[in-house]
Amino acid sequence: MKVGVGHSEDVDSADAIQEVLDTCSQQLGGATPQAGILFSALDHDHQALVDGIMDRYPDLELIGATTDGEVSSTLGFAENSVTLMLFNSERVSFAAGVGRDVSENPERSGRQAAEMAMARLQGAPRLCIATPEGLLGDVRSALEGIAAVLGADVPICGGLAGDQLSLSGTFQFYKSEVLSQALPVLLFSGPLVVSTAIGCGWQPIGAKHLVTDADGGIVKEIDGKPAIKIYEDYIGSFSMSHPLIVYPNDSEQSFLSVGIEAKEGGILFHVAVPVGSHVQLSSASREEALDGTAEAAAAVVAQYPGSKPDAALIFSCAGRRLLLGTRVSVEYDLLKEKLGSDVPVCGFYTYGELCPLPGTTTPQAHDSTFVTVLMGEE
Repeated sequence: MKVGVGHSEDVDSADAIQEVLDTCSQQLGGATPQAGILFSALDHDHQALVDGIMDRYPDLELIGATTDGEVSSTLGFAENSVTLMLFNSERVSFAAGVGRDVSENPERSGRQAAEMAMARLQGAPRLCIATPEGLLGDVRSALEGIAAVLGADVPICGGLAGDQLSLSGTFQFYKSEVLSQALPVLLFSGPLVVSTAIGCGWQPIGAKHLVTDADGGIVKEIDGKPAIKIYEDYIGSFSMSHPLIVYPNDSEQSFLSVGIEAKEGGILFHVAVPVGSHVQLSSASREEALDGTAEAAAAVVAQYPGSKPDAALIFSCAGRRLLLGTRVSVEYDLLKEKLGSDVPVCGFYTYGELCPLPGTTTPQAHDSTFVTVLMGEE
């Protein structure tokens, strides 16, 4: 599989996308790509970006989203930029789909996106990349809708669109369309091998506690007491800076979920926390967060089942970008150290990350987490 990555900091959108496309074309050796993933800062003219791509490659299976920061093997970490990864293969098949009105009915939107892509995919899916609406409240239902169509063994990875923390509205890309409240997906099939890994670095505070009452994204009671008590007992008051470590079904595997708002003793969480889960509050320093990145980078390379990956994707949290500050570029550097400098990399800082827990293929949403995906044709 041939892969090209372009990245531009040009403030003129039309010029930026031409620069990006020219770089990709050089890396592809002039081969015509069949699929692409576009990540862009909020302030660009997004219609000009997708028009520029589709004018050059009218049959391209294109998805993407706006971001809270962009990263690539071309420029490393950047803000207010545009980056694009293009794929060419004679044996791997690609197909994009999109679900609409995702906040109104997330499960239906997930099914719609997956069914549209599956109708045109040649062969069984091996990987799904999704870039949904960033202000989506019920991520879990959207993932369940995708998985209901693709089957239980297909990893779903990606990130929720960002808008540079303005929280006013994100945008998603599907071929020549610039959308909101949408869920684009890109499916891969054929002789593709994949490894995924997650890392966070957040450290537990105190003992594990049992979620005894929850309704959707709102956790009402922990240990039979108002959920707010866990914050009051450990850190004094509710804070978004201390995600919950969630152990679903009392397993040792865990994911992070950020509390968004206190509601009459309960807490609204970005990623739903099921009843019966055990939870702990957490905290992290910059060094601890980067330790999580390093662990994910080492794991994804060690677990890669092929000889050498053709491409890597990064989906890291906007909350991590804020915590890391001037050291945010180190996340890409840590992956590059393990992966090598000659593997194309593309990604963005997200409003939520998508990746199965280690050793599983069950769809899972995350907060405050670094996700990386390696893929290659074998």
